Amino acid sequence: MADMNQNKAEQYRQERKDRLAKSAKKNAKSMEKSIALRSAVKKVIAIVLVAVIALGAAYGILDYAGVVNKAVQVGYVGNENISFSEYIYYYNRAFNTLYQNEQYYKYYGYSYTGYDTTKAPQDQTEDYKDPTTGETMKWTEYLHDQAVDMAQMYLAFYQEAQKLGLELTEADEASIDKSIEELREQASQTGTQGASGDEVKGYSLNAYLRLSYGNGINESFLRKQMKIETLSQKFYNEKLDEFAAGYTAEEVKAVFDKDPDLYTFVDIRYYQFKSEELTKGEDETDDALKARQEKADKETKANAQAMYDAITDEKSFIAQATKYNKAEDFDATNDTLLKSVAKTSTSGSVTALDSINADLATWAFGDDVKAGSKKLVADESTNTYYVALMVNPQHDTKTVDVRHILFMTTNSETGEALSDEEIKQAETNAKKALADWEAGDKTEDSFAQYATDLTEDTGSASTGGLYENVVPGQMVAEYDAWIFDAARKEGDTGIVETEYGYHVMYFVGSNDSYSDATIRDDLATEDVNTLTEDLLAGDSYVIGVGPKRVDYLEEKMLKRIAKTIANNNQNTATY
Repeated sequence: MADMNQNKAEQYRQERKDRLAKSAKKNAKSMEKSIALRSAVKKVIAIVLVAVIALGAAYGILDYAGVVNKAVQVGYVGNENISFSEYIYYYNRAFNTLYQNEQYYKYYGYSYTGYDTTKAPQDQTEDYKDPTTGETMKWTEYLHDQAVDMAQMYLAFYQEAQKLGLELTEADEASIDKSIEELREQASQTGTQGASGDEVKGYSLNAYLRLSYGNGINESFLRKQMKIETLSQKFYNEKLDEFAAGYTAEEVKAVFDKDPDLYTFVDIRYYQFKSEELTKGEDETDDALKARQEKADKETKANAQAMYDAITDEKSFIAQATKYNKAEDFDATNDTLLKSVAKTSTSGSVTALDSINADLATWAFGDDVKAGSKKLVADESTNTYYVALMVNPQHDTKTVDVRHILFMTTNSETGEALSDEEIKQAETNAKKALADWEAGDKTEDSFAQYATDLTEDTGSASTGGLYENVVPGQMVAEYDAWIFDAARKEGDTGIVETEYGYHVMYFVGSNDSYSDATIRDDLATEDVNTLTEDLLAGDSYVIGVGPKRVDYLEEKMLKRIAKTIANNNQNTATY
């Protein structure tokens, strides 16, 4: 319970500190919008393929050992110097952030920035175009600016964190240790071509980092860098909390009233009928195909109408959906229910109903729609029909925070079930983890430590298994049912089996309404962005870099990147 003598911001921070669950707030909205702090480190190393480094005489030996790169300074930010090694690191981060984002969007048929991933930055045929200002620049200039900005931001936030007395927790240290060990394992499994032409596996971590990044990047450097970034993120989180606590209920309501579609929810059941597009059979005429298609379309429409007419309540809706869908893996009770969906949404954790069908969304959020109301929505241009039943009309929703430790029963890459023996072992591991935790001090902090060490959920390993502000329907049905059980209390634990595996659960607690939390977070993010701009534009953290030294390093890095991309193109590999 908060000390009532504290001001609002202090109360808010204390409550957060009392629950370690809150220590990683906004991890998904990290200081870099497109990447998480520590996961990006692994991405950088994973996507830079190794190249043979030819060594010279005396200087080459020193350079190989990283002595020169660590000792020679490129510049400074406030009281922190930037060494050759550090600039190489930030430049790699800048390039690989660009590359990863572009590859991700490319997979889905879009372009993130217009960068051509088959060419090195210096070989691009199109310049970078700023989406805000429309100004253009060479991609080499863009990477330079990104690396400099990244160095300034991290080192400024790091120094601000020290001023506030922020320190790494045991969970932070354990997360860093785990990341290092994962990299060590990755290094040991990485192959290279031996003298005989055969693949040879097994790098030491330092050799792997040196070959991936460049000279001067080793385990001790990376560990130090990860600590700097973690403390930087803590400062960012601290300011988010402070700003979020400062808004009054009236200010929050004003934002809600301006665009309620973002913060109001409904629970509905819906079932989709879609007519299959038929293909011409052997010796079939166009007219015959057209007749078959028209018959199929009419049958689809008739089925949708028949289901709509038969619905009187949820029970009948589920029965009708089961009647029309005979798939073995179809569960009408769960698969037809959409919980806490918004009309429109900017959140990745909230479903936007208008992304399914705009007319369906308009109906669902109509003022005259009540529980039990039903609707048949037709999209005849695509021969698609939606049968919907309102379960819970417009409302706000509470969110919860939960930690879990996942022991998977499916292959993380293929999604296929593991062997019976492996599934049994996963269950045994889950029961043992819970028993071991219960035999200790049984605190949330210790559970977070167990999650950091044991979980197979890569999405929450760095935060001690934490998921914050979870809305109903966001998680799979069994998980969702456990965390939103009306009897659920802070500190409750248990084991839940889902399609992914066995989850050892720890219930952190319930929060304010989703709308309140989201609005405060959005406003606080804008405030922190302003704070960041002012901080980096001020006199305290001016970044100074030596242009000749930076040019020298960037020239080396661009050559390395060009070799990597050429190798990828040759082997038709992807990052």
